[in-house]
Amino acid sequence: MSDARTHYEDLLARGATHSMMHAAIHAMTDTDLASYGLNAYRMNLISLFGTLWSPQRVEATARSAVLSKLWLGWEYYQHYLPGQGVLPPPPHLRGGLVERVQSLLALGRGLLVASFHQGHMRHIASDLANAGLHMHLPLATDAWRDYHATQAATPGAAMWQYFHYINVEVPGGALAIARALGRKGLVYSTLDGNTGMDGPRGTERRTQVTMHGRNVMVKDGLLTMAAKFGTPILPVIAHSEGDSRVCRFGTVLDPGGRLSGREAAVFVADAAQSLYGLLADDLSEYAGEWCGGDLFHQWRVPEPHGEMDAGAAEIIVRQVLEGHARVAVNPRRATALGTSGDVMLLDALSMRGYKVPADAAEFFDEDMSQAVRGDGIPQEVAARGAAWLRAMVGRDLLVLSARR
Repeated sequence: MSDARTHYEDLLARGATHSMMHAAIHAMTDTDLASYGLNAYRMNLISLFGTLWSPQRVEATARSAVLSKLWLGWEYYQHYLPGQGVLPPPPHLRGGLVERVQSLLALGRGLLVASFHQGHMRHIASDLANAGLHMHLPLATDAWRDYHATQAATPGAAMWQYFHYINVEVPGGALAIARALGRKGLVYSTLDGNTGMDGPRGTERRTQVTMHGRNVMVKDGLLTMAAKFGTPILPVIAHSEGDSRVCRFGTVLDPGGRLSGREAAVFVADAAQSLYGLLADDLSEYAGEWCGGDLFHQWRVPEPHGEMDAGAAEIIVRQVLEGHARVAVNPRRATALGTSGDVMLLDALSMRGYKVPADAAEFFDEDMSQAVRGDGIPQEVAARGAAWLRAMVGRDLLVLSARR
């Protein structure tokens, strides 16, 4: 473990000031950040933006997203929540969140506020509770434990009178959320937690939507409840804008009343696509604050591996072996993980990994960031590595980088 990572984890254990923790988080290298999801961010950003962004932008955004996840999580759980007192603080977020929610609740049909693990999503919940609005928040078990521990440490904080957090991975959790909506109450959810009694990898109550052309399977249980009870849905995402943290709202999705059967199914499908389309558009600008981006592959649908004509692939491999060309990792589809003889080539679209054999590794430097000429490799080694090169070129994971 590096000194930078050791220092960060030491501060987590014993406490730190804002400036100390911010510096410690940002001092960690990419190797350090691999333990906190950097490689998953790379893969998932490539899957969405590999054909739209430069490799440099993907790398920089992946690093920013990991740093944001670590920093905003620490800031909220270790600084903001422990500072709650008997008097509620002013709103943390700008943009009129409380006023917008109050106006929709005044319609008398309850409200589902829908967001994602993006930006300052935690402050949406606490701002609503601190405004004196009874807010019900569905959570996975680990997040429920975080809130429970904080409440135990700050039992007199005003927020807890209105902040109702509910573990939906245990029996009765989903029913409690349904009761809140049925009683015309307020529910706030980060939808892409995609969990329930069967956990975040469960297959129950899912519907397919698209994000930048990629198919994803998302939980639709809350949207089904909104249709059943005639509850409007307010999409909102909170971001950093300079020194401010600001809410951006999507169009209210209103079922217009209680729905059932075909009408309910159509509403749920359309609402899911609208909400995740909002997230997709938002990520085009704010992916550096995508706290949930390291888990996106859990609900993304794997795609087939790429295919190149066998003859064309053979020509490329022959050019490499003869020293007339080089191949490199295709940044629009793949990323290399590991170093020093233990490297895997990961297909971001199919989510399959391919171990790089020792002979094939001779065609690259130790982390596959640079290609070398095949005519500088002993003939018998090159011949053994050629089969792997041929397979990876055929799957569109290696592409021509330069010709001699």
